[in-house]
Amino acid sequence: MKCPSCGARLGPADPRCSYCGIVTAYGAQLEQQRQQHAAYHQAAAAHHDHAQQQQRLADAKASLAKTARHSLWWSVGGLIACCAFVPSVIGVALGLRARKMASKYNLVLPVQATAGLLLGLFGVTEGIGVIGIAVVQSAQREERLSQLEQALGTRATAKDLEQEVACMLTEKRLLMGGFRDKQTIDDFECDGQVEQKDKQATLFDVRFELSSERFVVKACLSKGERWSTTGFRLDNECSEPDDTAEDYAAPEPTASGTAPNATATATSTGSATTAQPATTTSATSSTRNPASTSTSK
Repeated sequence: MKCPSCGARLGPADPRCSYCGIVTAYGAQLEQQRQQHAAYHQAAAAHHDHAQQQQRLADAKASLAKTARHSLWWSVGGLIACCAFVPSVIGVALGLRARKMASKYNLVLPVQATAGLLLGLFGVTEGIGVIGIAVVQSAQREERLSQLEQALGTRATAKDLEQEVACMLTEKRLLMGGFRDKQTIDDFECDGQVEQKDKQATLFDVRFELSSERFVVKACLSKGERWSTTGFRLDNECSEPDDTAEDYAAPEPTASGTAPNATATATSTGSATTAQPATTTSATSSTRNPASTSTSK
């Protein structure tokens, strides 16, 4: 085989002439095959890259949708939990992450992500506000307790209980969680009378608001070294069971129509029943009810 350009002898597998450098027919065939192989590999690589890109895009869409849903769930949970606003913070963080993912992959931001972000921000604000209100209320309660303690001084050690002292002791007990273990009361009013029997006393018509519910109760007080409020009653007397609990069940009436703790005293001929005097103290005066004696013939 000779070179078509210079006539030099060529081998059958020579891609170029060793004298003039011209490409032989075999060399042209090899170059064509090389280009075909390169184009094939380039197409295969492009196809592989496209497939990977599509898979990454699908994964990003799925992750974005999941993140958006979780953002909304956490934010709603934060609104329900109110004061525990950590779920709302997580909801906000997931909402921001969803926005970043949507921007990175040029995707449409799901509505759930936007809703989760807004609700999360609202939940965080609400939680901070509730905690702030609780802190202020706690400070006000402590200040009021200090004022009551200073105002009481030694007046709570007196033998006869003053109406004003009874009111201050009752308010103090309420602020310390003495009614249904709750310490926040509103609109406290105390202008009822005090009925004292030795070292026991009852303060009537104590009114206050608790958890948006209005209560009118009797305050029960007793004296040790000093007077203190020992409890409250809604309908019962202080000597009867405490009926202020939310799950309190009143005793069933007996066949005679009276409760088991009610007592009746029958009088016979020649017997007498004497009522013991009770001391009643109002906000402005102290009156003593005279003893009354009834005798059946």
